[in-house]
Amino acid sequence: MQNPKKLGILLLLATLCAFTLSIALATDGEGGLIIGGDDGMMFRRNVSKTPDSETADAYIGMMEFYVPAQSSDGIVGPVEYYGGDGALIETRDYAKPLFTSYIDGVEVDGQHSPVVRVVEGGITFGTRDAFVAMSLDDGTSWKRANLSDAAHLSSFTLANGTEYPGDTYSGVMAVAGDRVIAAWLSRYCMGGDAAYAQKDELGASIYPDYFGVAGSQKSIDYSAEYPEVGEIPFGCVWTARGQLLPGTDDAGQDIYEIVWTKAERLTSGRRDANRIEVAGVDDAGFALVWQEDPEGLRPGQGLGPGEGWSGAIVNAKTDIWYSFVGWDDFDQVCADPAADECVPVTLAEYEGLTLPKVAVPMEIPVRLTDNGKCQIGGDNIVLPPYCYMDFSGYPDVMEDIPEEQPELPLADATYCSDYVDWTTPGGAAQEICVTQDGRVLIGRVGASRPRIGLHGYDQDGDGIDDSAWVILGYEETKALGEGTADEETDAAAIDVGKNLWYQSFDMFHPDIIGQPVASVSSRSGVRANYNRRVKYTHVKGWKCSPTQSGCKAIGAWCWDCSLRNAITSVRSVFPMDTAICRIWRLKSA
Repeated sequence: MQNPKKLGILLLLATLCAFTLSIALATDGEGGLIIGGDDGMMFRRNVSKTPDSETADAYIGMMEFYVPAQSSDGIVGPVEYYGGDGALIETRDYAKPLFTSYIDGVEVDGQHSPVVRVVEGGITFGTRDAFVAMSLDDGTSWKRANLSDAAHLSSFTLANGTEYPGDTYSGVMAVAGDRVIAAWLSRYCMGGDAAYAQKDELGASIYPDYFGVAGSQKSIDYSAEYPEVGEIPFGCVWTARGQLLPGTDDAGQDIYEIVWTKAERLTSGRRDANRIEVAGVDDAGFALVWQEDPEGLRPGQGLGPGEGWSGAIVNAKTDIWYSFVGWDDFDQVCADPAADECVPVTLAEYEGLTLPKVAVPMEIPVRLTDNGKCQIGGDNIVLPPYCYMDFSGYPDVMEDIPEEQPELPLADATYCSDYVDWTTPGGAAQEICVTQDGRVLIGRVGASRPRIGLHGYDQDGDGIDDSAWVILGYEETKALGEGTADEETDAAAIDVGKNLWYQSFDMFHPDIIGQPVASVSSRSGVRANYNRRVKYTHVKGWKCSPTQSGCKAIGAWCWDCSLRNAITSVRSVFPMDTAICRIWRLKSA
């Protein structure tokens, strides 16, 4: 049965279109719909062309240069443009490359999966993969690529013996220069040459796992409350890189094609990944953020993008995670993907017949927030290395991870130089680590729904933006606040709801296990404060003066200047002031 709310929206949109356009409807012969309006012909293309499948999470991006126009089957030819009366206005021999990403249901064992199960709140399941489609003729035709290709695979067997499919449940994309990166979340958590699992010839880790990325894939069982959902494996983060490269066809005409790498896995599934975002800057690189819940996605009753099953409500210890790849490493692949030793070549130089394997992986994921729990408790408590190591020189100067977990606290342990005694609500006594800057890593709050932006800047003075400032915002629960010392008012002064937190750092030097200088909307007292849905807007054309630094609030805009004359602008759903702007600190290199 059609959802009444969605049906009402569709009818409303149809009514609005009827009142605002002089409409002439026709099909284009390729499954698309042509709509003639007073200001020209608008046409729609069915990119996925899978009417029996669940298609979702659509993103679109455009490269900022022209290439010879060519159809999805490689035929070079002009693009025709028509006016509102159907008359040909002009033809163009060039077009800007367009890309769209989405997730879509696929056939498994010759059949499409049953209608995707949807429970109240919007959670969906099925056998879906991550796709990116490219158009080099201004959207007239599209060439699709299945990047995940894992819906038919399984990495987890449920308690009832069922092999759960490698369902892709979220996907995003970013375009910069001649490059595209796609990222997605999948229930399939095997293969993919994860950086944390790569070893040298002596069996030592090539990329040290300081933050506890490695582990066994886990699951959560909703059967008691939601029997139609049942047990669900935790999800993993995957990426694939693409580059648009020139070539020639058999007739000697210039053509372009997108070359994709093999899918690369970043996480293990020991925590449940959700709410992924990615951004890129030409000549600098790409960065992505997501949240990981150690107990699995929390259900809810909200509809739409609200609380529901959207990842807005999380368990304690949910952290925001971050990874990146630099511009110079993005296109490095192994000359022979099957060889024991990887000889790096560029994607343009690659001559293999199979998808190339990346030579330099995405940076092993790091925790940006300090919501994980570091607890002193003897041999029965295994801590991630960041809880007991010296991070004063991170990431440039780091010691090897100790073979055995040391006794804590340690004076040199950045995140456990001291401890405090704490009694849990259940009455258990615990010794909780205190960081060198005085934070107690008690693990009582959770962060969610991160949003990321990148602003390129020139870090070495050669006139090229070879790095970028990360602009990060996220929500975080308040753990019912800390109360007050006044017993008479303590019960009434609980601070509930969420804070909005903001961080800014160089994309290659993330602020790990951190807490921003201040919350944009931290309130206490007898009130709940729910702050949600961070949004960003970049403004171009404004320059900092050569001597200006710090930041300045202008109305609802926050301008931030560094000593290197970089600019960041942010507009969000709350008023800005100079104190808030200071959170958006741009650091000189």
